[in-house]
Amino acid sequence: MKRFCLAFVVLITVIIICFIFFNHFYSLKHNHKYLENVSDIHIASAASAADISQLSSKKRRDIMLSLPEAHLADNLNAPGNTLRQDVSIVCSMLAAWRSIYRKSGNPVGNNQDLVRAFLGNNPNGVIFLRPDNPAINKKGELCDRYGHPFFFHAESGTHMEVRSAGPDGVLFTSDDVYFTP
Repeated sequence: MKRFCLAFVVLITVIIICFIFFNHFYSLKHNHKYLENVSDIHIASAASAADISQLSSKKRRDIMLSLPEAHLADNLNAPGNTLRQDVSIVCSMLAAWRSIYRKSGNPVGNNQDLVRAFLGNNPNGVIFLRPDNPAINKKGELCDRYGHPFFFHAESGTHMEVRSAGPDGVLFTSDDVYFTP
């Protein structure tokens, strides 16, 4: 009898876990319009306005700055983080970009071009990086905790290597940290 009860509990647990995963992936699959039009949906709900075009550019920017995407890099180069965590944060910005701009893939260009795109210079004006982030240097580059610009290398339309030159500041040496999300 105990074995039967244990098997029954395990079976119910597996069914519940499968149900949760199914619902999660089903909602992602069928809500692709949300991912493609995230800025307009957030703006419409945040502004409670029937006509988004009536919003001033300042109001639209304020709303964009309040979205979760704008806070992805808030902990970049934080004192408690490691360099690996910092590179991972930059990769999360790229992943968010690709989830919103599925058809166009990665942002294009060098570090400065990517920073401009992350700051909102993109088709929907989505902000992935706040303009006051201390990781942006005076040249408009996104830098690691040592003050060295991140190196971005597009391996394909959907894969981009993000590399920190590490403490020595020299790319492609043994202290580099890099990911390709």
